[in-house]
Amino acid sequence: MDSEIRVFDHPAMTKVVASETRMRILREIREQPKSLSQLGRILGISPAAVLYHIRLLEGARLAKVVRSEVINNNLVEKFYKAIAAPYIVGLKVEQVPRGPVPPSRQPTKEMMILDLSGLSHLLGLISLWCPPEREAQLEAQLKQLTEVASREAERAYREILRQTDVRLSPIDRQKVVSSVRPAIPIALFRVVENPESRETLSSIIRLVRRRT
Repeated sequence: MDSEIRVFDHPAMTKVVASETRMRILREIREQPKSLSQLGRILGISPAAVLYHIRLLEGARLAKVVRSEVINNNLVEKFYKAIAAPYIVGLKVEQVPRGPVPPSRQPTKEMMILDLSGLSHLLGLISLWCPPEREAQLEAQLKQLTEVASREAERAYREILRQTDVRLSPIDRQKVVSSVRPAIPIALFRVVENPESRETLSSIIRLVRRRT
């Protein structure tokens, strides 16, 4: 069975998933296949620019052609669909080259891409509802909250790792610690998707009321 999580830690592949435009394309073609012209109209960019991003996504095995249609009698238009897992994690681990000259320090960037397009569905599973006009605000606040939880998880794990007798190279240690951050929100989403956990969450919501 294919994993629900795709992890990229090679610099070239991490660059592919670091683009917001490419992530938008993946969200657009997750449910319904779309052509280059359709994606261009949605994203406000040219079909040629869309093709550039699509080719990178194909190279990373995140998108594929699912059908072709002939339009205007002789023009063949291809339709693309995402083949990505629901959770895409990109880890950019700083490579320290050997040599007498210290390298310039570049900040390490960890990226996590979660598809929140099904947020309303998840809320409905635990008997909650958000007005459509507030969904963007809710999504932004949930992202902010998960980022804080992820940073705190990383800090805690660093301290735990420091106090345990685990021998890892600096690069392996950085990969392990960086992997903790995306694990937190992924676990939260899976909790909501789990039927038993949903029932527990629904019971908690029924028990708790806002103080007036």
